[in-house]
Amino acid sequence: MVSPGAVHLHVHSEYSLLDGACKIDKLAERAAELEMPALGLTDHGVMNGSVEHYQACKKAGIKPIIGVEAYLVDDRNVTPQATRYERNHLTLLASSETGFHNLVKLSSAGFLEGFKRGKANVDVELLERHADGVIALTGCLQSRFCRRLVEERPADALTALPPHLTPRQVEVLRLLEQGRSTKQIAAELHLTIETVRNHIRRLFRALGVHSRLEAVAAARAASPD
Repeated sequence: MVSPGAVHLHVHSEYSLLDGACKIDKLAERAAELEMPALGLTDHGVMNGSVEHYQACKKAGIKPIIGVEAYLVDDRNVTPQATRYERNHLTLLASSETGFHNLVKLSSAGFLEGFKRGKANVDVELLERHADGVIALTGCLQSRFCRRLVEERPADALTALPPHLTPRQVEVLRLLEQGRSTKQIAAELHLTIETVRNHIRRLFRALGVHSRLEAVAAARAASPD
């Protein structure tokens, strides 16, 4: 049996100003030399190197993983006017073509809607809107989760994670309780059927269940009513 090779998912290139200095083509070549099957690219707030990374990895014979290290704030609409606010890193990876397009939208929105002090900021509302096909990591030491651990505040670290259920998942769960089909939920929420299916899968994972009946039962058991 061949053991799987290590893959670096959190990687900065020369496009991470004041942080990264690695050339993308050299990164891909070195990863191939070390027999890594894939290589990620997660520059700070930007995706400028995505195409270059894709081409370099393909040339080196390894799988390109496209991502971005976003700047997470509580409210991107307030941040541009605020004098003091918390900003943390959040590593995001595209797991599909849809995920890549969503990362592009997130990065663009960060510059257009949340830009402050040279950083393109995003918030949970933006993340929820463009979540399909995107994987979030908590490993960066500057993430909100890890900062709480470094400060020896483990209880606060848990509350720093995204909400247990997102507003959209709550909407989907409400409609599931009403006995709506996937097609009906998609029509009412103005979503594609595949997007609704993705929300239901994430809802099942969040609740630790495997069926609609179990999801509804878990929601009713947790309800104060």
